[in-house]
Amino acid sequence: MQLESLLSERWELAKSKGAFRYDLSGVTTRTVPGDHKFIIQCNPKRHSQRRAPANISSLVQPFDSSLFNFNKIKPEEVSV
Repeated sequence: MQLESLLSERWELAKSKGAFRYDLSGVTTRTVPGDHKFIIQCNPKRHSQRRAPANISSLVQPFDSSLFNFNKIKPEEVSV
């Protein structure tokens, strides 16, 4: 349970610092019956508030640094 406690603590800290695009409270969650106990969620905000996907026209298109890249990640998303 220490790992679960640590993960919950870090999750709440990241959430309080605005590291997530949308809030997950109020999301409908179910556990799928069976051996693996998969968890499924219905989250409409996942579609409406997600980052727009990159427009990829070719597998060899040149890199555009103005689009998403890992150098633009906010510090609070990396280390909390």
